Amino acid sequence: MLGLIRRETLFCEVSDGSSVTPYLQHAQPSDESGRGLLIVAETVLRWGYGAT
Repeated sequence: MLGLIRRETLFCEVSDGSSVTPYLQHAQPSDESGRGLLIVAETVLRWGYGAT
């Protein structure tokens, strides 16, 4: 799940029900999952903000 919360700042949350540690991966067009962390990473790079 990908969620955006707008308050004084914009929060982006990514979650899933898996117990496996997340890792950055490039999903294929036919894949139904595996894009959440990549979407957040690409957005952070494009907006010029580094997560702490």
